[in-house]
Amino acid sequence: MFNGLEHVALGGFILLAAYIIQRRTWRKRSSRNRSNAYAESQREIIALDNAQRNELNRLHVKLHDFERMVDAKVQTRVLQLEQLLELADQEIQRLNGEVARIQAPTKTDSPPVDRFTELMEDAGFSKTEATHLADLPESLKKAG
Repeated sequence: MFNGLEHVALGGFILLAAYIIQRRTWRKRSSRNRSNAYAESQREIIALDNAQRNELNRLHVKLHDFERMVDAKVQTRVLQLEQLLELADQEIQRLNGEVARIQAPTKTDSPPVDRFTELMEDAGFSKTEATHLADLPESLKKAG
Protein backbone atom coordinates (compact mmCIF):
# COMPACT_ATOMS: atom_id res chain seq x y z
CA MET A 1 0.00 0.00 0.00
CA PHE A 2 2.67 2.51 0.90
CA ASN A 3 5.86 2.69 -1.03
CA GLY A 4 9.23 3.59 0.54
CA LEU A 5 8.94 7.33 0.09
CA GLU A 6 5.53 7.42 1.61
CA HIS A 7 6.84 5.43 4.55
CA VAL A 8 9.60 7.94 5.09
CA ALA A 9 7.15 10.85 4.77
CA LEU A 10 4.69 9.16 7.14
CA GLY A 11 7.51 8.44 9.62
CA GLY A 12 8.72 12.07 9.41
CA PHE A 13 5.17 13.29 9.87
CA ILE A 14 4.75 11.06 12.94
CA LEU A 15 8.08 12.29 14.36
CA LEU A 16 7.05 15.91 13.75
CA ALA A 17 3.69 15.31 15.48
CA ALA A 18 5.47 13.58 18.39
CA TYR A 19 7.89 16.53 18.67
CA ILE A 20 5.04 19.06 18.70
CA ILE A 21 3.12 17.05 21.31
CA GLN A 22 6.26 16.63 23.41
CA ARG A 23 7.01 20.35 23.18
CA ARG A 24 3.48 21.25 24.33
CA THR A 25 3.80 18.83 27.23
CA TRP A 26 7.13 20.41 28.20
CA ARG A 27 5.66 23.90 28.11
CA LYS A 28 2.74 22.83 30.26
CA ARG A 29 5.07 21.19 32.74
CA SER A 30 7.41 24.16 32.92
CA SER A 31 4.52 26.59 33.33
CA ARG A 32 3.00 24.24 35.89
CA ASN A 33 6.37 24.03 37.66
CA ARG A 34 6.63 27.81 37.61
CA SER A 35 3.12 28.16 39.00
CA ASN A 36 3.86 25.35 41.47
CA ALA A 37 6.99 27.18 42.61
CA TYR A 38 4.95 30.35 43.03
CA ALA A 39 2.20 28.48 44.87
CA GLU A 40 4.80 26.71 47.00
CA SER A 41 6.47 30.00 47.93
CA GLN A 42 3.04 31.46 48.72
CA ARG A 43 2.30 28.48 50.95
CA GLU A 44 5.64 28.94 52.73
CA ILE A 45 4.97 32.64 53.24
CA ILE A 46 1.50 31.90 54.61
CA ALA A 47 2.90 29.18 56.88
CA LEU A 48 5.59 31.56 58.22
CA ASP A 49 3.00 34.29 58.70
CA ASN A 50 0.73 31.90 60.59
CA ALA A 51 3.65 30.73 62.73
CA GLN A 52 4.52 34.33 63.58
CA ARG A 53 0.89 35.13 64.41
CA ASN A 54 0.67 32.04 66.62
CA GLU A 55 3.89 33.02 68.41
CA LEU A 56 2.62 36.58 68.83
CA ASN A 57 -0.68 35.30 70.25
CA ARG A 58 1.19 32.99 72.62
CA LEU A 59 3.36 35.87 73.82
CA HIS A 60 0.28 38.07 74.22
CA VAL A 61 -1.37 35.42 76.40
CA LYS A 62 1.83 35.00 78.41
CA LEU A 63 2.07 38.77 78.91
CA HIS A 64 -1.57 38.90 80.02
CA ASP A 65 -0.98 36.09 82.53
CA PHE A 66 2.12 37.87 83.84
CA GLU A 67 0.14 41.09 84.19
CA ARG A 68 -2.56 39.29 86.18
CA MET A 69 0.05 37.69 88.44
CA VAL A 70 1.81 41.02 89.11
CA ASP A 71 -1.53 42.76 89.69
CA ALA A 72 -2.54 40.07 92.18
CA LYS A 73 0.76 40.42 94.06
CA VAL A 74 0.41 44.20 94.16
CA GLN A 75 -3.16 43.96 95.43
CA THR A 76 -2.04 41.50 98.12
CA ARG A 77 0.73 43.87 99.22
CA VAL A 78 -1.69 46.81 99.29
CA LEU A 79 -4.10 44.85 101.49
CA GLN A 80 -1.28 43.84 103.82
CA LEU A 81 -0.11 47.44 104.08
CA GLU A 82 -3.64 48.64 104.78
CA GLN A 83 -3.97 46.05 107.56
CA LEU A 84 -0.62 47.10 109.02
CA LEU A 85 -1.65 50.75 108.89
CA GLU A 86 -4.89 49.89 110.69
CA LEU A 87 -2.93 48.03 113.38
CA ALA A 88 -0.51 50.95 113.68
CA ASP A 89 -3.42 53.38 114.07
CA GLN A 90 -4.92 51.19 116.78
CA GLU A 91 -1.58 51.01 118.58
CA ILE A 92 -1.20 54.79 118.34
CA GLN A 93 -4.65 55.22 119.85
CA ARG A 94 -3.80 52.79 122.64
CA LEU A 95 -0.49 54.52 123.40
CA ASN A 96 -2.12 57.96 123.35
CA GLY A 97 -4.67 56.67 125.83
CA GLU A 98 -1.91 55.32 128.06
CA VAL A 99 -0.02 58.62 127.92
CA ALA A 100 -3.20 60.53 128.76
CA ARG A 101 -3.95 58.15 131.62
CA ILE A 102 -0.43 58.49 133.03
CA GLN A 103 -0.35 62.27 132.72
CA ALA A 104 -3.81 62.85 134.20
CA PRO A 105 -3.72 63.26 137.99
CA THR A 106 -5.90 60.82 139.84
CA LYS A 107 -7.98 61.79 142.84
CA THR A 108 -6.60 58.98 144.94
CA ASP A 109 -3.06 60.23 144.55
CA SER A 110 -2.17 62.94 147.03
CA PRO A 111 0.82 65.13 146.49
CA PRO A 112 3.88 63.95 148.38
CA VAL A 113 3.87 67.02 150.63
CA ASP A 114 0.27 66.40 151.68
CA ARG A 115 1.04 62.76 152.35
CA PHE A 116 4.12 63.75 154.36
CA THR A 117 2.05 66.22 156.34
CA GLU A 118 -0.56 63.55 157.06
CA LEU A 119 2.08 61.11 158.25
CA MET A 120 3.65 63.75 160.49
CA GLU A 121 0.28 64.59 161.99
CA ASP A 122 -0.31 60.88 162.62
CA ALA A 123 3.08 60.78 164.38
CA GLY A 124 1.88 63.44 166.83
CA PHE A 125 3.06 66.70 165.30
CA SER A 126 0.66 69.63 165.00
CA LYS A 127 -0.59 70.76 161.62
CA THR A 128 1.66 73.83 161.72
CA GLU A 129 4.72 71.78 162.65
CA ALA A 130 3.93 69.19 159.96
CA THR A 131 3.51 71.91 157.31
CA HIS A 132 6.75 73.56 158.42
CA LEU A 133 8.56 70.21 158.19
CA ALA A 134 7.04 69.55 154.74
CA ASP A 135 8.56 72.77 153.45
CA LEU A 136 12.09 71.73 154.49
CA PRO A 137 14.48 70.22 151.92
CA GLU A 138 14.72 66.41 151.82
CA SER A 139 18.20 66.34 153.32
CA LEU A 140 17.00 68.20 156.44
CA LYS A 141 13.89 66.02 156.81
CA LYS A 142 16.03 62.88 157.07
CA ALA A 143 18.49 64.51 159.44
CA GLY A 144 15.78 65.91 161.75
